[in-house]
Amino acid sequence: MSHENRNKHLDFIMASISRMAQNSFLARGWCVTLTSALLAVLSRLEEPPTYTLVLVPIVLFWVVDAYYLKLEREFRGLYDIVRLLPEGEIDFSMNARQAQGNVSIANTLFSGILVFIYGGLILLVVFFIFFLEK
Repeated sequence: MSHENRNKHLDFIMASISRMAQNSFLARGWCVTLTSALLAVLSRLEEPPTYTLVLVPIVLFWVVDAYYLKLEREFRGLYDIVRLLPEGEIDFSMNARQAQGNVSIANTLFSGILVFIYGGLILLVVFFIFFLEK
């Protein structure tokens, strides 16, 4: 029995999962780069800078990263559904919301890796605020 349709559908889903993971990785990289650049520029100013401005892009990138991670988890759920479907029921649907399960933006925002990365950046900025702004 051929599973050509299922395999092709699973390939489509895996491509989407890879794109979401790549977007998430890029958001993290841009956030670290932008945060470092802002801290470097602000530390060179003659007037005392407001380091709290650096928190804005960190929070924005945190939300963007959580969104891509949420989408990635939804597509992983869709993958699990499609791999168990009989060959005749493969419809090539890419609607990942049908596999949503426990995936919510709030759960994703506070997942371990995101809290570690963005929380660490926030702690770094707080360090700059309290120890270097004086």
